[in-house]
Amino acid sequence: MRGSAQAHLLECDNGFFYVVKFSNNPQGGRRVLDNELVSSLLMKRLGIHTPEIAVVNLDREFFKGEPRSPSFSRIESTAMPEIGPHFGSRHVGGPVPATVFDFLPSAMLPEVVNRGDFLGVMAFDKWVSNADGRQAVFYRARISSEMPGYPSVGWVAQFIDNGLAFQGRDWTFYDSPVQGIYRQRIVYGRRPSLRDFDPWVSAIMEIDQEMLDGVFMMLPSNWIEGQEYEFRQVVKQLCDRRERYRSSWLTPSNASKPMPAQGVLLAACCA
Repeated sequence: MRGSAQAHLLECDNGFFYVVKFSNNPQGGRRVLDNELVSSLLMKRLGIHTPEIAVVNLDREFFKGEPRSPSFSRIESTAMPEIGPHFGSRHVGGPVPATVFDFLPSAMLPEVVNRGDFLGVMAFDKWVSNADGRQAVFYRARISSEMPGYPSVGWVAQFIDNGLAFQGRDWTFYDSPVQGIYRQRIVYGRRPSLRDFDPWVSAIMEIDQEMLDGVFMMLPSNWIEGQEYEFRQVVKQLCDRRERYRSSWLTPSNASKPMPAQGVLLAACCA
């Protein structure tokens, strides 16, 4: 697969295909896997459409029997993928890449049925300090809806690649209007307002320390071994940032200037 993490598309024992990032990836090693798992679980909690995830275990038999293992020789890191658990993101297209697109022309983006998720994932990316541009893929799917005139088949956006949350391997936070933004800004609407972000910010407010601790406990032990304290500090800061979002968002409607979180979001949409 493309990208600096040098992920591979693997078929797993359950019959599904997963985009697998290895624990010794050159983008940030195990920290990238921690970022991916935590971000995926939080995005699902917020109702943002993101792939199903799995811990993918590679054993010795895989390396003995994998006929395409020479492809691993193209990995630029100094070592082959390690035996053990790695991060997997289910590939909606299975083994046929043509069924999934990582780009749609701007004229087609208004046809994306869940384009409102772009506002939600922007709020999320600002919260977790995603150092990367927002990544998304698109696929066609049957849409079930009781709304009259709603399309029976439409384009769906799925949000992927969260390895650079928490500034990637640095495990820190940095606020910038240019981070975590989707390249085609038409997806945010022509004149987005702060009110458009309200449902997403409210959902972030509902993620408390207990929930964050629960997500932390789901990390495989060898992904976090020796770095427990550092990542607990990340979780603490994430909770503190949630509180800061709360205080900055609850601005009187007649305020003349936006507060920091508001300013970052609007600057990102409108830049």
